[in-house]
Amino acid sequence: MDRRWIVRTQREPDLERALERELDMARPLAGALARRGCRSVAEGEAFLHPSLNQLHDPFELRGMERATDRLVAALRADEQLLVHGDCDVDGLTGTALLCLALGDVGARTDYFIPDRFREGYGLRRTGLEVASARRATLLITVDCGIAAVDAVDAARDRGIDVIVVDHHAPQEILPSAVAVLDPEIPGSGYPFTGLAAVGVAFKLAQALYRKLARHEDELLQHLDLVALGTIADVVPLTDENRVLVSVGLQILSATRKSGLVALLETAGQSQPTLTSRDVRTAIAPRINAAARLSEPCLAVELFVTRDDARAFEIAERLDQENERRRVMAYALLTEVMEKIKQDVDLSSEKVIVLAGEDWHTGLLGYVAARVTERFHRPVVLIGIEEGIGRGSARSIAGYDISRALESSRRHLLAFGGHTRAAGLTIDAAEIDTLREQLNEMASVVLSEDDLIPSLEIDDEVALGEVDLELVRQIDLFAPFGYQNPRPRFVARGLKLVGSPRTFGKSHLRFKVRSGNRVVQSVGFGLGDMAGAMGQGEPVLDLVFVPCETGRGGKKRLELRAEDMRFRGKSI
Repeated sequence: MDRRWIVRTQREPDLERALERELDMARPLAGALARRGCRSVAEGEAFLHPSLNQLHDPFELRGMERATDRLVAALRADEQLLVHGDCDVDGLTGTALLCLALGDVGARTDYFIPDRFREGYGLRRTGLEVASARRATLLITVDCGIAAVDAVDAARDRGIDVIVVDHHAPQEILPSAVAVLDPEIPGSGYPFTGLAAVGVAFKLAQALYRKLARHEDELLQHLDLVALGTIADVVPLTDENRVLVSVGLQILSATRKSGLVALLETAGQSQPTLTSRDVRTAIAPRINAAARLSEPCLAVELFVTRDDARAFEIAERLDQENERRRVMAYALLTEVMEKIKQDVDLSSEKVIVLAGEDWHTGLLGYVAARVTERFHRPVVLIGIEEGIGRGSARSIAGYDISRALESSRRHLLAFGGHTRAAGLTIDAAEIDTLREQLNEMASVVLSEDDLIPSLEIDDEVALGEVDLELVRQIDLFAPFGYQNPRPRFVARGLKLVGSPRTFGKSHLRFKVRSGNRVVQSVGFGLGDMAGAMGQGEPVLDLVFVPCETGRGGKKRLELRAEDMRFRGKSI
């Protein structure tokens, strides 16, 4: 699929020159800093060197005073607490963090993670029954609860107070809990709305420790969990998240938690410095595998256990479940792609809505994300069992899937989520109506251009500006992720040197030249361009990310090509 190139041409010459001069930055990266929201040299310095003193005051979040007062009262009365989490990485890590942090100050704490397939999403009757059975008088939700109006009322009728710790978009009516901690709530007072649920849980622990006059440094050991959940939930890696993940990755790389040590070893992640990519590709999928395919409580047990043997037993099981997930997901993706070919008119349907009997709901989010990548349009996949559909939705820029579901709520049994990802429960008889309504909204808010994937390019550069020092400065922009991708550039008028070479199934190696400068390039997934590159002496424009390759003292520059256009073709 062709991609639009969006070169960020808006320039702020005075600001960029100041950033370049005062921070000793390469010219292209000074502009990249400005476009990432750095409005001064001080803000640029803070971005490049994230530190804990940049964290916001947790008491700025509305409800925090009430939440910590209730926790202090529970501690003094030796009440039983139950942490009720969600079964994705964000909810699991947030649950574990609160259990550990509360346990360290003497709280009697237990946890519960509902099975989405048997018990549904969020705080429901089963969770309240568990709380009653365990004689809990205070229940803390993590990564759920913002829409649990009836459940919170039912908890109060049972004599159970509730603190909601969530980050999902609120609905019109908030639950009448002791406190609702969610930076997404309008008027929350918090300066950053992009926290993951584990981040909100950390802020609650931070505030409690402050109220108890405990050293907040005691909580830093748990930033490994914050980094895991924040990266996995694909929230913006900006502002406070940037600090939490940056420091958290350092702690994760040297973690002393038995479960994380075992998980890293079974995932083959023994390098001294872990990256956000390592978490996304190797660690988070193993945690999700347990949550989606078997027992979500296993992941929390892995995070909190101090038994090394038990930790490795769980980690090995997660590894096996992850392999099973990969096989099942590939089969489901194949089935969905075939169904799209047969049943979806892509010329008229801007939103793909598909349902299948007995589709494993634990895999639908992953498969929906892959389909969204392939067709660059919103996707809703629904698994039907006994007339009830449970589904996952993924979306693209310009189409707020959470708002779209809100506008169709009369056809849904339940829903919740974010701008780009959501979950839903629906009567199977309503699926066709939902498809019509979501596409009707898409016809208003999405243009045909919106359905063409785009590459956002930080700057246009000369090949002579690209060297290993630029790569080293780019590393200061890490951790990379949503809203902070690795800076990419475009160089124009390059000439191909020699013949391109394909490798693997679909990859490409080639060299480009500008003047006397020749640089090695690699294009993963660009192997189908080899034929066009071999015709005549092509001149090309190349979108790339500069990288360092090689080992030891033999490091060299490599351009990781993401797209290319041959001169004479429109861009």
